[in-house]
Amino acid sequence: MNPFVYPAIDLIAGRCVRLWKGQFDRVTIFDESPVEIAARYASDGGRVLHVIDLDGARTGAPVNQTVLADIVSDTRHDLQVQWGGGLRTTGALETAFAAGAARAIVGSLAVIEPSRVGAWVGKFGRDRIVVALDVRATDNGGYAPAISGWASDTDVDLWQLVDELVDLGVQHILSTDINCDGTGAGPNVQLYRSFVARYPGVSVMASGGVGCEADITLLRDVGVDAVVVGRALLDGTLNPATVLC
Repeated sequence: MNPFVYPAIDLIAGRCVRLWKGQFDRVTIFDESPVEIAARYASDGGRVLHVIDLDGARTGAPVNQTVLADIVSDTRHDLQVQWGGGLRTTGALETAFAAGAARAIVGSLAVIEPSRVGAWVGKFGRDRIVVALDVRATDNGGYAPAISGWASDTDVDLWQLVDELVDLGVQHILSTDINCDGTGAGPNVQLYRSFVARYPGVSVMASGGVGCEADITLLRDVGVDAVVVGRALLDGTLNPATVLC
């Protein structure tokens, strides 16, 4: 997995959606099926697809895994899929990998029980586990992750948590500034500068707020390893054929 831009698909009830700043009551539903969107991204040069089961993230157990299987089994392409949403048990991860996920994305559990994620890194391999830390700025100038599909805030310090996760062997971290997500108003560049400076040996993925090619260039210059782009590709603000190749 070495392309820079990962197109993103979020799922609710089997359909592709985008949220505004993580708010489930501010949702845009796209008519095209997730399988067709995936195939289109592949034809435009995409190699890695980022898919989040939002129903699973909210309920704590995967809901839309048939979509994962349908995307992976599509003979028109060989997209690698990193898949997340409700992956909170060993069985859920094993099912996702059996369905064809190249990487499993673990979010809430990494905040609640980091040691279990460390055990999964040992069991499945460092390259197959991505920790997703979706954060909001705190009053003291730091960041704290949200859980359960961004519905619940925590008082966990982001950097203390990442220190622990890295010590447990986590290699891939995806971080989203929730207040940027779905807005197209630009990413939180300072957040990713801090990640890259603090953890030079970790693969950092950026997500949230990308609205133009200049945003992608800026994040590349900051030094992140990949950027996840959702709404700007889905609504045509960015040309997939230009940024995915």
